[in-house]
Amino acid sequence: MREISRAIALVARYGTPSSLLYFDLDNFKAVNDAHGHAAGDVVLRHFSDLIDSQIRDSDILARLGGDEFGVLLSHVTLDQARKKGLAVAESLRNNPPLWNDLPVSLSFSCGAHELHAGQSADIAMAEADSAMYEEKRARVLRP
Repeated sequence: MREISRAIALVARYGTPSSLLYFDLDNFKAVNDAHGHAAGDVVLRHFSDLIDSQIRDSDILARLGGDEFGVLLSHVTLDQARKKGLAVAESLRNNPPLWNDLPVSLSFSCGAHELHAGQSADIAMAEADSAMYEEKRARVLRP
């Protein structure tokens, strides 16, 4: 939250965009239930490593909770952040996590929010979380 607050201050002072991505692994409990917690740990590491390999050293990746991750992208607009989320999805489709040499089926939802001057870090996180849930609902409703 401190880093988000710092990014908001830079947006206010210099007018350079920054955005937040919020990732949530879909049905992660099913991975733990089907394969055990060791497999779940492998999936979490795989997912975080995959994200980390696709962001810059100036960006910040954080695990927010059990199966949720946030990425603070500096000098990135909302549209660019959404494209980064799509790139991560494509990379996961092409490189699924492996458990016992077999791919583990995994999907995730991703929301993006561009930071605004005067916004609190809590509100920015809530907006990114809300965008993630909108994407999750839209994906579930698609035929």
